[in-house]
Amino acid sequence: MPPEAASDGGGADPEEPVVVLIGAPGSGKTTVREQLLVDRPGTPVLSPDDERALLRERDLAAGRVPHGLQDYSLAALARCADAAADLLAERRGYIADATNLRRKERVAHVRAAHQAGLRAIAVLLPDLPVDALVARNAPRSELRRVPEDSLARHANRRSLIDAATLRQEGFDDVVEIDAAPSTAYEERSTSLPGAERVGRAMLLPVHDHVDDREPS
Repeated sequence: MPPEAASDGGGADPEEPVVVLIGAPGSGKTTVREQLLVDRPGTPVLSPDDERALLRERDLAAGRVPHGLQDYSLAALARCADAAADLLAERRGYIADATNLRRKERVAHVRAAHQAGLRAIAVLLPDLPVDALVARNAPRSELRRVPEDSLARHANRRSLIDAATLRQEGFDDVVEIDAAPSTAYEERSTSLPGAERVGRAMLLPVHDHVDDREPS
């Protein structure tokens, strides 16, 4: 297991679930992740973006010419997969912090969680229009900025996913996060409505489900 992933999970509940964040870049995944870690400190986070940045920093520290972040994708994904396997072998869950907009990515997490005897919880970020994603993406550093054509593809994939689809894929709970009121890039400062329900879902036994709709 990569040491960064191992140290993230110190003292975590051995039966915490696998939580899969699902959303386009700029839809609020970072905010949800941070709120989950406030509620459940020590939960391991497996993030290809974090691993890409780490690998690039290692090249810089070693005096090697760094590449663009996407050039580290294969190694980053392999590190996350290895960390997930090690955690699940100990019946420990994690937060999968990635777009997870492809069915095969989501189903892999579900199957692995169930094989380990753990629940799988989907956290569905809002289906935002491309212009909102572009506005949130603009303040990011050039290194981390997502090209607009890629944002459009992510937005299209997100538009095809709903809670019913995720339940059919085998998720034990689906928590839908409401859209933030502003289109500004606020992933690190805005508390997205509905995020508090994710923490509650993480504490439910396998036969319970979170009502992911606000009361009328």
